Amino acid sequence: MQFDQLNRREFIAFIGGGAAAATAVAVATTMSYPDATNTGFRNAPGFPGSLTPWPGGAFVAGQTYRYFDFDNGTTGVSIDADNVTFIGCRFQCNDLTFYNMRANANNTTFSYCSFVPRLVLVTAPPVIAWPSAGAGQPVDASGGYAPYMINGNNGYKFGISMTAGKCTVDHCDIWGFGNAGWAINANNGTGPYIITNSWIHDACNPDQNLEHTDGVFNNSLTGQSNVTVRHNTIASIGNTNAIAFQRASTPYSFLTIDSNYVSGFGWNSNVGHNIVGNNNIQFTNNVFATDLRWVYGPLYNDYSAQFGHGSTNKWSGNKLKVLPGTSPGPQAQPPVWMPANDGRFIWPNVTLRTTDWNP
Repeated sequence: MQFDQLNRREFIAFIGGGAAAATAVAVATTMSYPDATNTGFRNAPGFPGSLTPWPGGAFVAGQTYRYFDFDNGTTGVSIDADNVTFIGCRFQCNDLTFYNMRANANNTTFSYCSFVPRLVLVTAPPVIAWPSAGAGQPVDASGGYAPYMINGNNGYKFGISMTAGKCTVDHCDIWGFGNAGWAINANNGTGPYIITNSWIHDACNPDQNLEHTDGVFNNSLTGQSNVTVRHNTIASIGNTNAIAFQRASTPYSFLTIDSNYVSGFGWNSNVGHNIVGNNNIQFTNNVFATDLRWVYGPLYNDYSAQFGHGSTNKWSGNKLKVLPGTSPGPQAQPPVWMPANDGRFIWPNVTLRTTDWNP
């Protein structure tokens, strides 16, 4: 595959595993987006070069935990104390039913942390590439994907599950999940829920446990408010959405989804599921990239009414990035991946234009 020479570089893809997982690979990437060089425990400020195994015990409210390695076995860990911060930690897990880490208290922060499968089962995704295994290959969630995903029985269900008050995730590396990398599972949560500068990639194979694979996901039945998803790389073979605000039956409000690099999945993004009354949704400056094939298209539905004239919602600056040598799958919307469409604006009515949406 020929990559854009302006965006080509070599980097060491640690992917949150041990030293044996370090592999030099050629990638097509935009320098500013999250990847293996700027997310996860190895890139934490002050990282001492190794992690300390977690000795066990309850978390203490108001404490900061630095550079610990949590091997959570087959049962994820729950944070039930308020105002707890984790910096440069790794969370290993093989909980196929629930979560790797659950934020079940107010004001939990994860900074430069890695959420990965247990190293005794798997140390890295197969066929390591940026932004995810399978990049540049003629495969998607409709078929041919197994060699590019770890076995689902070696992964876990949710990377981070948020069930209570404010939770902030920044510069984190999340992979190996079955259902979602970052999930709001709070029907009565108050938020705000924030994920920034993080890399969500390489979901596990959904077949073994019949998973519904998303990147960032609202799993509550009520539309969440006060959510920020900003400047993340969210890319994987997956059967649902990179951006998945689609399960609730009541309106979403005050969602900021800005400056993300998204690729792959089924319908790549679902922005509120066209629920009547959605308000104050800002979907701006996102890049829909063709590194990985989506199965059907960039957007689940026509959102032009939702983002139309007089709405409190905003759609602006969202573009298609066509990587040379990539092609859409057989079920995808008409062939929009031609080089001439690189950099075109995607409108909320799922058309490509040379000018931005301006209702």
